[in-house]
Amino acid sequence: MSDQPHPAPILVVEDEGDLRALIGYNLSRSGYAVELTADLASARQVLECGTPSLVILDLMLPDGSGLELAREIRQSPASASIPILLVTARSKETYLRSYRFSSQDDYLPKPFSVRELLRRLQAQVKVQDSRPQQKELM
Repeated sequence: MSDQPHPAPILVVEDEGDLRALIGYNLSRSGYAVELTADLASARQVLECGTPSLVILDLMLPDGSGLELAREIRQSPASASIPILLVTARSKETYLRSYRFSSQDDYLPKPFSVRELLRRLQAQVKVQDSRPQQKELM
């Protein structure tokens, strides 16, 4: 559990309202800033406004596949290094064959415990925090 909020919010893209609220509550309680969305369109709007520190992404959304958004995030230079935690009720082997995992990605099958979600998230945050920060060119 983080002592200080992470500088950028965590984007949660989950269409199940109760699960989205549960994730948001527990992340906020652990000191993270959170942006909650229920579909791809809303998530894209959030991404246009800024870069989250991490994305928790459901793969089965009402307006398309979360894999589409994951690919878009990886293809954009501004967001390519954002860690993505994919969550789905589908098995990794059958559903994610077409998605190429990067070192920033993780996968969590549903149902999952909040404790496991926080453990995976904290591991991703530690990896991000240990990377050298890029300096802005003047």
